[in-house]
Amino acid sequence: MASSRSCGVVAELPRSLDSSTVPSHSCRIARTCSATSMVSLLDSSITGEFTMFRLPESINEDYGARYYDFDLYGTVNFTDHIGVQAGYRSLTVFYKVETDTGDLKMKGLYFGAALRF
Repeated sequence: MASSRSCGVVAELPRSLDSSTVPSHSCRIARTCSATSMVSLLDSSITGEFTMFRLPESINEDYGARYYDFDLYGTVNFTDHIGVQAGYRSLTVFYKVETDTGDLKMKGLYFGAALRF
């Protein structure tokens, strides 16, 4: 499966000479994705998804990028319209543009509701 994900980045970096900030930027990520879901007769499901993107530095040593997203969650539906979710997600993002670099790592449990119309 191939897809595209849009992400937004907001940077609040004050400059030393004035009070302005760096404007926000967005990017498109072409990604490789694998998703699997199992549904039982009890109106519940377990779903896993892994998404990755990598731009090797061998293409150009001034630029590099990595994006890894792992999501494993379960959903229990009480009715056709209401359910609850719980899962684990791990997200790792790295970029390098000339002398500018960024690294983000987040992981942990999450809980939520599923509302369908």
